[in-house]
Amino acid sequence: MKEIYIARENDTTQIFLIEDWQIVEKHKEKANNPMIEGNIYIGKVQNVLPGMQAAFIKIGNTKNAFIHLKDILPKEDVTKNKEKKSSKKIKNLIRPRR
Repeated sequence: MKEIYIARENDTTQIFLIEDWQIVEKHKEKANNPMIEGNIYIGKVQNVLPGMQAAFIKIGNTKNAFIHLKDILPKEDVTKNKEKKSSKKIKNLIRPRR
């Protein structure tokens, strides 16, 4: 059985995922520093870094978000494609909008 427990104390929220009476996941978030991981945003490409195969995206926060090429491409089963390595380049997939 899966259960989710949420505990709030002052400016801190803790979330626990419990399976069969064991804590499987734990997330802690402060009100002044909310987590943005796992959320979906609409953003504008600010910089593309071809050497890192990554880009910075403006999503409305004080700092731009970082995204890597592997997070843009569809997931592949590496057990079936052991020798096949992606030859795609981030600069060919996204670019800053002017």
